Amino acid sequence: MGNVINLRTARKQKIRETIRVQKAHTAKSAGVKARERDRVAKQNNLSERALDGHKREDDI
Repeated sequence: MGNVINLRTARKQKIRETIRVQKAHTAKSAGVKARERDRVAKQNNLSERALDGHKREDDI
C-alpha cells in the first residue's frame, strides 16, 4: 500500500516552493543594472536560437 498524502499540505508546499523560486529570482536580479540584465537576456536568447537552429527535423 502506498503512502497517504494530504493533498492540502502538498498544495501548500507547492505554492511555497513557487514563491521561494520567485523570490530567489527577484533577489538574484536585484543588484544587476538594467543594461546587464538586457545583455544577458539577449545572449541567452541568441544561444537558444543557435541551438534550436542546429536541431535536425527528425529530432523534434
